Amino acid sequence: MKLDRVVGSALLLTLGAGCVAHVPPPPVPEKVVPQVATQADPPADDEGVVTIDATNGPASVSVVLLTVGRSGAFTKSICATTPCTANLPLGSYDVVFASKSDPSVGSTDAVQVARTPSIMRHTMGTVESSPGLQIGGITTATLGGCVLLYGAISLTSSFTSTTTSLATVGVGAAITAIGLYMMYAGRTRIQPGSSVQWTPEGATPPSKPSKQQALYLTPNGMGYRF
Repeated sequence: MKLDRVVGSALLLTLGAGCVAHVPPPPVPEKVVPQVATQADPPADDEGVVTIDATNGPASVSVVLLTVGRSGAFTKSICATTPCTANLPLGSYDVVFASKSDPSVGSTDAVQVARTPSIMRHTMGTVESSPGLQIGGITTATLGGCVLLYGAISLTSSFTSTTTSLATVGVGAAITAIGLYMMYAGRTRIQPGSSVQWTPEGATPPSKPSKQQALYLTPNGMGYRF
């Protein structure tokens, strides 16, 4: 019975392999100042100004306010379409870029917000997958594995000829290989984005506006500005 255990373990490893491929990010964007049609309002005392652009846009941009678990997050839109200028509280934030023309294009990166205005240019990554190939590949590999396992077990039986058992093993191995190839071809490909952020030459912190009372959200919860 050792042979069937080996084949069963190999089948489990087969079904779990090659489902996700991580692709290197695109080249870092060049430091080109984008032309923004509408400027943001003057920032508050505890805010900074960031000009945001997407090289493969246009894209909508949201800031992550609160992360829930490993995949969930509360976000707030700060840019309906790039390029744009946004006011954000001082600190570091994750911003989410989503292409307005291709749902498979989008990524997340960090932006640093300081008193001195800065520019962030981002090249969005992609998430591509073929669910049909994935499901078909898993189904085919499972079927092939069952045939392969049956052939391996029949080799130890006196009721089946060795030639028939070996043929069954060969057929099962071939079907499994086809399923593996389908899984490989349809695997999810994840490419992160890449960004560059810099402070333009001659940029200076804006003058402090008059203070106003306001309640706002931050990455760590609620804030109150006087």
